[in-house]
Amino acid sequence: MSDETSAGGPGIESLQSDFERIFAPWVQDLELTVIDANVEHVTLAMQPGERLNRQGGIVSGQALMAAADTAMVLAIWSACGEAIPCATVDMNTSFLKPATNVELTVTANVIRRGRSIVFARAEITSSRDNKLVVTATGTYALPLAKESRAS
Repeated sequence: MSDETSAGGPGIESLQSDFERIFAPWVQDLELTVIDANVEHVTLAMQPGERLNRQGGIVSGQALMAAADTAMVLAIWSACGEAIPCATVDMNTSFLKPATNVELTVTANVIRRGRSIVFARAEITSSRDNKLVVTATGTYALPLAKESRAS
């Protein structure tokens, strides 16, 4: 299997490797695995363990927001073709139902990409019933974009 998507972006193995190399250890504790990637979207599997649960065995909102944010960054990297520096400027999250003792699927895509800012969206669904657990939108700055235009 090639590690490049059909559209020339980074493949699953490259994105997983970049995730493990670049993201903070606590983000890696989210147990995210890239299962699909192309220039249009990224899909991750999330197997939340007890460390991510709050009282009642429900996956914490903080963990779900971090998973959505991470997926949107990976979608930006996939759309751009490389792991470029980007910073979360804004994120809006809606929690639609609790996730308890279930594997989750996190899908993200870029809505619009400009020279220095990117808009993205993510959805987290339960693998048990395929229902939405979380929706999120994010705005990301590409801080090096100005520097590269100046050269």
